[in-house]
Amino acid sequence: MRVDEENKKLYFCDEFYKSQQTLEDVAAWIKYRGYQKCLIYADSAEPRSIAELGKLEIMRVKPAKKGKGSIM
Repeated sequence: MRVDEENKKLYFCDEFYKSQQTLEDVAAWIKYRGYQKCLIYADSAEPRSIAELGKLEIMRVKPAKKGKGSIM
């Protein structure tokens, strides 16, 4: 969690990392954690997966912005 007192905002972070998961598995985990209505940033290299999550009722998924050198 991060607190931005100046702008009066709270930021909560969580990660899902597990190999060999389907998008249905990812959507189920998001729903289990209660995040289906939250804004979620996902890997921008997978726009098709982001669109598919929308079809699985995970509506607020946005591509993460990657800065120069972020892969390193």
